Amino acid sequence: KFRRVNSLWHPIHLCPPHRYITRSVGLHSFQPTSVVDELPEPLDHQAFLALVTRGPLIAIDLIVRNSRGETLLGLRRNAPARGTWFVPGGRVYKNESLDAAFRRISESETGIQMERATARFAGVHEHFYDDNFASRPGIGTHYITLAYIVEYRSRELLFLPQEQHSGYRWMAEREICAACDVHANCKAYFQAIRADANSVAA
Repeated sequence: KFRRVNSLWHPIHLCPPHRYITRSVGLHSFQPTSVVDELPEPLDHQAFLALVTRGPLIAIDLIVRNSRGETLLGLRRNAPARGTWFVPGGRVYKNESLDAAFRRISESETGIQMERATARFAGVHEHFYDDNFASRPGIGTHYITLAYIVEYRSRELLFLPQEQHSGYRWMAEREICAACDVHANCKAYFQAIRADANSVAA
């Protein structure tokens, strides 16, 4: 088919139809219906290292707050950020929707399955590290992280896994920003939240 533009006829290029669904994630997201939440097999050590070497990782971090306004932090066992306090979180898998990832990550990191719809979005953040999970020299890690604030009305969590963190603690925002052993990328969440609150108040 052709259309006429300025006395000239130009071909109209027709694209084949595709079936898409839209998920609301703060920004528009389009995912083919045939692959949503059909997760691939877990990557082995070498495959995951290749992924870290060649591109960024997408992650969700959970800013879990208790009834006193304190935030849950864990002392990281593994690189990157080994030996520092950080909020719990995890990587989003290929073909995994954000809602499914949020449920999986919240359950694996806190023992409680939470829904993304009940959380408050706290922005997109970039994290750059000089090291990697395998401690392979010369390879850094790049995360693009979606942060969410989750209100948890108790001060007790019944199950806190030890695979990624050797210990946990509740900390007030002022403590977090002042502590030398809380990672700078973790502190940046609270600085951004405070800046947003100040801009709204102004």
